[in-house]
Amino acid sequence: KKLGQSPDTVFQMALQLAFMQVENTFTHTYEAGSTFKFARGRTETIRSLTSQAKEFVLAAKGIGYDGYHSLKFDKNEVRGDWSLEHCRSVRLKLDAALRKHSKLTQEAVEGKGVDRYLLGMRMLAKEAGMEVPTLLKDEAYSKSLHFRMSTSQVTTAKRIGIAFGPVVPDGYGICYGLTPKFITFSVSCFQRGGATPRRFAQEIFAALVFIEHILATTQLSKL
Repeated sequence: KKLGQSPDTVFQMALQLAFMQVENTFTHTYEAGSTFKFARGRTETIRSLTSQAKEFVLAAKGIGYDGYHSLKFDKNEVRGDWSLEHCRSVRLKLDAALRKHSKLTQEAVEGKGVDRYLLGMRMLAKEAGMEVPTLLKDEAYSKSLHFRMSTSQVTTAKRIGIAFGPVVPDGYGICYGLTPKFITFSVSCFQRGGATPRRFAQEIFAALVFIEHILATTQLSKL
């Protein structure tokens, strides 16, 4: 927040960068957005993977970002060597990604998302014995519901571990908490290939360090 950004939005962009490092691809990402401001409101889906988020990740990779391997550990300091020029080029993409995610978040909590409405249509059709609308049987729609990253923010004042499992066999469940003094997060996945929660957690940490460096360096350069 001291750098003028939403902690949740920054964390979601870190997840996009971390996923690319581990899986070498992009994926549909689910983030739970609260709609409790409405009577009987529960959640709406915030889809964190956007065109802007993709461009940010590609820009980071374009300047040689290599995840956890990019970091240098000096006593109590963790840092990476990225030039000011490179930081500025990535900052432009990062800003666009952060703005887009903030906009989607605001729309979701105001009931302007799309996923719960489509789910409601599908369930009502099934309950009434009606034909499910063609749109909801389309392959593209089915693919859009395969969330390899299922994420949710559960913030408490205590450093306690909260976790949930992935929602698809090749996915990750990521629960996180954001406070002014610390960040907690957990990563879960099913055993498969080289995928491990530890590896993903390391890449989330690296991505957060990288984004903090980008924001701090470019902000100072404007003074």
